[in-house]
Amino acid sequence: MRFLAIVLVSTITSSCAMEVKKSDLIGQCMMLKDSVSIWHAYDNLYVGKFLLAKKQPTRLLRSSKPFGNITANTKIELTEILKGSNGSYGDFLRVRVRLLTGNYVGLVVDIPACVPYHPSKKWVVNCSLEPNKLSFNKSILIDC
Repeated sequence: MRFLAIVLVSTITSSCAMEVKKSDLIGQCMMLKDSVSIWHAYDNLYVGKFLLAKKQPTRLLRSSKPFGNITANTKIELTEILKGSNGSYGDFLRVRVRLLTGNYVGLVVDIPACVPYHPSKKWVVNCSLEPNKLSFNKSILIDC
């Protein structure tokens, strides 16, 4: 019985933790094709402190007004891929980038990926759980 309790507690707590994944994509430079807004979000399992999106996401936000705006041709660098899990949704990968140019240089933000509650028009298009196989929406991001 004690073993079962330990397994149950371990399963519950591990499903709420984010796991940093290694990837050859870390350090990749990309450039935005259009201007987008930076939204101040609730830092939780699904999103960090900030999220990039063209339109206001309906969930995850601390404010209904954008934190700021960034212009087309802003360069970003992929800095982190995080694996999370949601009981009904399953496993997912969050993608975080650092702004390299513009007014918010150095700010680390999430980009819309195959993650619960992220806005539609995902920037990560293939929803792979293999960090090296992620691909990005070429109508939004292009290589530097």
